[in-house]
Amino acid sequence: MTEDSQQPDSESQRLLDRVSELITSLHQLQNTRLNSQPPTHLSDVSGPSAEETELGNLHTARVHRQVLKSFKL
Repeated sequence: MTEDSQQPDSESQRLLDRVSELITSLHQLQNTRLNSQPPTHLSDVSGPSAEETELGNLHTARVHRQVLKSFKL
């Protein structure tokens, strides 16, 4: 944030916007998977797809980067 205002700088806002997009995409993928008809046995429950895992990892990395930037670590 700049000293003159309480608004995040444009780079921070861009990162926050991208994280928001990733969260929305991950939510949609998880919602689709978790709302499907459950299998007859719990051992047959499908795990996250490669795309879901990748989005989760991207989200984690971006949030981590944003936290480091925010605290200048």
